[in-house]
Amino acid sequence: MFWPRIYIFFRSIILPISKIEKLLPKKGTYIVMVKSYSALSKIIRFGMRVEQLFKREKYVDLNHADILIDGMVSGAIAGGVANRTVNSSYLSDGKKRELYLFKVKVPKGKKVVLRDFCLDSDNKRYEVLNFLWHAIDILFHKWFGKKGKAARKKVYCIEYAAMGINKLYPELVKEPWLINPNDLYKLLVSDNKFQLIEVIKVPITK
Repeated sequence: MFWPRIYIFFRSIILPISKIEKLLPKKGTYIVMVKSYSALSKIIRFGMRVEQLFKREKYVDLNHADILIDGMVSGAIAGGVANRTVNSSYLSDGKKRELYLFKVKVPKGKKVVLRDFCLDSDNKRYEVLNFLWHAIDILFHKWFGKKGKAARKKVYCIEYAAMGINKLYPELVKEPWLINPNDLYKLLVSDNKFQLIEVIKVPITK
């Protein structure tokens, strides 16, 4: 069994941001799943815990996902889809978070397709109602959000990461608008196209 390396930084150890940044790859293609600690992040993780309780699954404590391609972090955040640096995405705000890095096996010729998708998606609007639709789906197994092409106009983080995966492996995620953090994590750990290589714990620095 493959075990990822786990880098743990305690608040008492003062490290320059540049040294922490070096742990994140500058080359290659990754899906980064994130555990963060804002109020909204905790609510999302609570919802995922409820779903896992209903399904009697092992609890996965994650709430966000990004695409990391050659050092560019592309993800759907509150202001919409943004292409950012590793520093501005995970480090410069000084907030505590955990980063799960899944390396992606990229088919020949598909990397440029994913990169162009990320660049073309810049400023795509965020789907602010996703929390409501997923809460209803968890409790009542009914989806009232948008589907298909209509769902692509506005996206949330997990959906966006799934859409990126589909650029590499078409239809691997059949319904990206339905996928939640639990679903994405289960896909990443069960499919050999992805490999968990690092877990990085970023401390509070501000």
